[in-house]
Amino acid sequence: MERPTHSPEVVVDDEKPILIYVLYLVALVTAVPFFLGVILAYVFKSRAPAWARSHYEHQISLFWRFLLGNIVLGILFAIAMPLSFILIGIPLMAVAGIAWVYLWIWMLFRCLKGIQSARLDEDYRGNWGWRI
Repeated sequence: MERPTHSPEVVVDDEKPILIYVLYLVALVTAVPFFLGVILAYVFKSRAPAWARSHYEHQISLFWRFLLGNIVLGILFAIAMPLSFILIGIPLMAVAGIAWVYLWIWMLFRCLKGIQSARLDEDYRGNWGWRI
């Protein structure tokens, strides 16, 4: 009797990439869903179809870029705060604040664009850089 060969099951669930994007949008207000979203993206990526895998890879990239951006801007703000007493830090704080607003808007647009293409079952074809 011949044994059937089983290939790894490809799970097709259109809602999983959208769920992670929604978690990222909620994470713009509170950070906890952000970590849950990246864990889910790493878990779901291995058994996803190609179009969904591109979304998971994009979501993982979003997480690391957003985290890196927040760390760098937090350090800049922490350096600028004591320097503001001698007025040197005020422009640095302004730059950090403007960059934080840009980072927040960047994340918002990336998530909305990802949701839009995931609803159509398309690959994420957007810009992978720091532009909106």
